[in-house]
Amino acid sequence: ADDVQRVLVIGDSFAAGHGVDSIDDTFPHILDRDLGDGYTVNVMARPGWNTDHQLEGLATYPLDPDVVVLSYYLNDIIHLNVDEYEERIKTIYPLLPEPLWTFVANFYLPNFLYWHIYRQFATGGNTLYNDLILEPYADPDAWQQQEAYLQQFVDYADERDAQMVVLV
Repeated sequence: ADDVQRVLVIGDSFAAGHGVDSIDDTFPHILDRDLGDGYTVNVMARPGWNTDHQLEGLATYPLDPDVVVLSYYLNDIIHLNVDEYEERIKTIYPLLPEPLWTFVANFYLPNFLYWHIYRQFATGGNTLYNDLILEPYADPDAWQQQEAYLQQFVDYADERDAQMVVLV
């Protein structure tokens, strides 16, 4: 109906609800529920999507939204140098050999110990990972490139006379 406001949430695993047990508990679904009947919320998100993927998805979106919600996570900038990122992430978070990985992935206690103890403390993972994803923001050339990508979201919303909201 014409009186329904269309909200488009675009993002990566956070917007898609990765790690959330019930789709109803993801923020786009909570938003849809809380906004009520005058709104409809659509989600265009996929785990692993960076800014470039999100823009590709946006280009294929068939409707003109009234509100565009960009769910931006700090690692969305890694598309600018994804090969280096993928090589360095392996040094920060070494992968486990099979069948040990299957055991860790499928059982709560080993999974918890791996992600919350080993990868954070034994490898210095959180600090090293945070440094890795923040590096491009300190690089003026990388930030200028990312800024141009982000401007495309603003332009998309402006062209459709849509409100733009960014969640970081």
